[in-house]
Amino acid sequence: MSEDSEEEKDLTDLSDEELEDLSQDFMEAMPEALGKAMGVDFFGEMSEEEKEEFEEDFPEQIEEILTRFRDALQKDSEEEQAAAMFEVYEEMTEEFFMSEEDKEEFEGDTGVEWLVEQLRFSIEGSRKSMEELGHAEYFDIIYGFAVDVFESGQAGDVKEFYDGLDDSSQRAALQRVMNPVIMEYYDYIKEYQEITDNEEARQYIEMYYELAELVKQILPRFIAVLQIVSGREEAYDDLKDMRLNNLLQKLESKKYSRFNKLAEGIDRELRNSIAHRDFTVDPVNDEIEFRDRGELVAEMSYPEFQEEFFKILALFNAIWVFRMILNYYRLQALPRAIEELRKQESGG
Repeated sequence: MSEDSEEEKDLTDLSDEELEDLSQDFMEAMPEALGKAMGVDFFGEMSEEEKEEFEEDFPEQIEEILTRFRDALQKDSEEEQAAAMFEVYEEMTEEFFMSEEDKEEFEGDTGVEWLVEQLRFSIEGSRKSMEELGHAEYFDIIYGFAVDVFESGQAGDVKEFYDGLDDSSQRAALQRVMNPVIMEYYDYIKEYQEITDNEEARQYIEMYYELAELVKQILPRFIAVLQIVSGREEAYDDLKDMRLNNLLQKLESKKYSRFNKLAEGIDRELRNSIAHRDFTVDPVNDEIEFRDRGELVAEMSYPEFQEEFFKILALFNAIWVFRMILNYYRLQALPRAIEELRKQESGG
């Protein structure tokens, strides 16, 4: 693809040579994107032979996938495109994601049905994790909302909003599949199930602040979804520039009463105290003092603060998993919808 082209081409307009170049670019960018998204060195554990094999085979696989999608999107009608895209998803899932054991276990089922099962497993795991933290109610609020969005026929509008956001990078795509923060923090609290000294207390404090910042990043999208579902024009561009306190005020307003409980997941005074480094860890009494502009706002024992951390972790997890739940229901309904399209095309 020429560098001086005025605008990016649509996938359907790309030639075989351009798809080959795009696949090579994807391969070169993928290790760095994976490293940033997942916090791992993709090539770190590979031998030179394995690295060379990956660099040779992976672009060919990507090119094959892109070619199949391009050909499907070049069908004449939207119905034909949808049916062709479904077949591509089926083939790609079975070929690149399902192990031989999976194929035996799901014999007679489609690749999409296997994907649905993987999503269901992940969603159930998320709820179990939040239940272990003592705050499954956050998950239940989000889950119930996602079901209502799907059943009301508004899932397409929400998907269109998400698709329109500037988060189509490989890094963002990887983070939608597996959240590295959740993995990292759950690993830590599994190893340090109780705060026993000042070093662990400080680590929990830092994680609390990081989670508060992450909630600030994803809350604008969720509130924009609430606006869309309630029939108002979404104001994401304004929301993403708001302070965390203003976002939480929206979440705890009367018009979003269903979601007021979620706003309790963050203690704003604790967050501000940590942000301004205005706290003191007392290892003698196993306590932490939090101040705001010099004024004491909270004095907590280690277990009390750990409970606050569990709340914000559960809150972040719940909001983050919303899109996965919505995708689960949309994907679950896909085979039936495609079958209806095929019947219409055949006049059945």
